Amino acid sequence: MPTLKCPSCEQVLRLAGNSWHCDNGHQFDRAKRGYTNLLLAQQRRSRSPGDDKAMVQARTAFLELGRYQPLADALLAHLPDEEPAWLDIGCG
Repeated sequence: MPTLKCPSCEQVLRLAGNSWHCDNGHQFDRAKRGYTNLLLAQQRRSRSPGDDKAMVQARTAFLELGRYQPLADALLAHLPDEEPAWLDIGCG
């Protein structure tokens, strides 16, 4: 299974209870819906914390070309049959 790294210090994140922790004391809580937001606090308070319209359009155009599909298929082939665990990396 892949290892998650702390976005602040790059130490390994470990799940303990309902939070992810690193050895440097950074903590990321799981939301009630089961996801964990790893966006750092200073990024969440930004006037533009997510993608702008041009970034979304560029990503959409790229995905429509189908170039990501081989990677998506390879990742899906390696998912366990048990309860799914999803990692959303910069998907907007």
